[in-house]
Amino acid sequence: MSAESDTARAGTSEASDEASALKADPAVVQTCWLSAEVLFLVITEVGSYAEPVKASAECGDSKVQLAARSFPYERPDSAQVSGHPAQAVVLRLPAGHTAADPLDFVLSWAGRSLRVGRSELGRSTLSLDALLRYELAALSPSARADALAFLVAGPGEPPAPKRATRRLSGACCSKALGGQMPSGQVQLSKSLHAARQALRERLPACVISVAAPQGLNIDAVLAVDDRNFYVQGWLHDEEAPPTRLTAVSPEGSRTEILSRLYRYRRPDVEQFYGDCADGQNPEHGWIAHLETSTSSLLASGWMFEMANAAGAELEVSGPSVTRDLAIVRETILRDLDRERLPADRLRAEHIAPALSRLEARRRSVAKVDSVAQHGEPPTDPEVSIVVPLYGRIDFLEHQLAQFIHDP
Repeated sequence: MSAESDTARAGTSEASDEASALKADPAVVQTCWLSAEVLFLVITEVGSYAEPVKASAECGDSKVQLAARSFPYERPDSAQVSGHPAQAVVLRLPAGHTAADPLDFVLSWAGRSLRVGRSELGRSTLSLDALLRYELAALSPSARADALAFLVAGPGEPPAPKRATRRLSGACCSKALGGQMPSGQVQLSKSLHAARQALRERLPACVISVAAPQGLNIDAVLAVDDRNFYVQGWLHDEEAPPTRLTAVSPEGSRTEILSRLYRYRRPDVEQFYGDCADGQNPEHGWIAHLETSTSSLLASGWMFEMANAAGAELEVSGPSVTRDLAIVRETILRDLDRERLPADRLRAEHIAPALSRLEARRRSVAKVDSVAQHGEPPTDPEVSIVVPLYGRIDFLEHQLAQFIHDP
């Protein structure tokens, strides 16, 4: 038998194996838990994958639809079966349930159905780093950006149940679907940060130098709440006008802020670059209130990207996030001096939204520690007196002393 015949048979066998793989039923290839409530799966796909994946959880005779979102892609060479279509799926467990519960999952799309039991989950579970390395890290830059945006968006909201009292019940589970939002948000933020680092396209790092034509620096990232942030910084570009300034949260949420910046002069930056020598009045400093598409809970990891009309791009890391409410409020209020009335853009577009959300957050956690009642209050008072103390008991003592003049 000739070598040519062996080669031909081997090629035929490989083609047959590939055809069999394409005709095979879909299967779970890799899985990992992004948090105790959010599951990430990769499944092989056959035929059209235009239809999104739907997911449900089962326990005993009970079944409920889950929040789920899917992302179709062509598997890279690093995958076990490269070049074949696949679906990445993220789903969220019912409220009150975690990865430790013995649930079975049913995935359906385009007339197909795939049941994923606990044993199969155990066999296919990898670390997040390994799953990203095998399945997504080798994709093209644009495909990686789409995959990261898919992960950041998360499973979304679950479908409305047909009956409000729908539960997963049985010997294995007896927890209601209603109740508080799932815990483990910090774990989810850490997983998304790892995915961002593995999938993002890196830009040249910013170097602050008089000789460098571009410069970008972030002075402060203040957390107003989990999704609203107040950022202070400065930028310099003597080559071409900036065309993009993007804030990237540690979890990968991207927010374009260039068109919304409040700009002001920074004499220190002007002196460093010598911009004031030619009589110009450049506005290097900037302030921005921004809202991310998903919660950001990590203390560090913010990135900021800048591009200009000449095509130059760079990135810089932000400082640690300031979350102390008193410091955040005081820092924002100090910026009131940067704008002179009747101008009010800084106040209206940045300071007011940040302070409003900050005060709403403070009110949501405020509570009455005790109530002291002296005498019988009138049933229909004409006047109520509120005495702000500002931490000074002498304010209350003075008010009480004046009560002796009451009739």
